[in-house]
Amino acid sequence: MSEKLHDTTRFYAQAAVIEALLRVVSPSTRWGERLAELLAQHPKVRLDRLGFPQGWLERAFWQR
Repeated sequence: MSEKLHDTTRFYAQAAVIEALLRVVSPSTRWGERLAELLAQHPKVRLDRLGFPQGWLERAFWQR
């Protein structure tokens, strides 16, 4: 996994691990895309408090 996880107690780190595992067991997964859509539907959720870095979705790890 190429994503650098600074704080593994935050949801972002857990989401990255889930995404990495799902890519192995189910290569056609859309889990990461669905997560991004869900978060976009709830703009009041503070992504920084969940450990999401600025521009997280543009990082190479999340690109397909």
